[in-house]
Amino acid sequence: TTVSLQSKLATSNTFTDTAAGTFTDSTVGVNVELDSNSLGAAGNSSYLTAKETSNIPSTASVNIVANKAKDINAYSGGSQIKNLKSGKTATVDLTYTKSELAETNIDTTTEVNNLKMVSYSEDKKEWEALSTVATYKSDGDDNTVGNADDSTVTSPTATLSNVDYVVFTAVGTHFSAYALSEPTGAEPPGTPGSVTATAGSGVGASITVTWAASTNNPTGY
Repeated sequence: TTVSLQSKLATSNTFTDTAAGTFTDSTVGVNVELDSNSLGAAGNSSYLTAKETSNIPSTASVNIVANKAKDINAYSGGSQIKNLKSGKTATVDLTYTKSELAETNIDTTTEVNNLKMVSYSEDKKEWEALSTVATYKSDGDDNTVGNADDSTVTSPTATLSNVDYVVFTAVGTHFSAYALSEPTGAEPPGTPGSVTATAGSGVGASITVTWAASTNNPTGY
């Protein structure tokens, strides 16, 4: 599978670890907003980096969109910081263009709304699903993502015909690979209705059970 990656390693401006940090790069498609004191309280010089990567762990819990992730890292006082301080959070925005979503055959609002941002936990060796909000966007007259003339599409069409890109927002507590994941399992069948059981006559006779199947195309119970 050919994966389209931006080669840029985006680096934020420096800020002190006691300050709230903000980092935006439209090329990589990442925006991060840190609480103050998220990286420490020593007054150290700090910065964030982000890049796209296809070197991502594959586990049964995820189906990664476009086969890539955004690798987000933090550094403070000359050392890499993996986890935010207790009680601190980072709001993470990931931007995906309509063509990037289409690489995984995502081309409807229903499919977009089923996506979850996931972050990889080095401690658990597993992806963690985050509560995710999708915001539909138009790139304006200049057809460039992230410029001042971009606007929010409050009523996206079902086929995304009036949408140019989508910003996915979640809150994380550590720095690692962040990505989007599709649902990985088939929808379970709904509860059948009108269940009845009829006993046969005589000792040892069988019992006949009948029901009305659910409407979400079950293949069996």
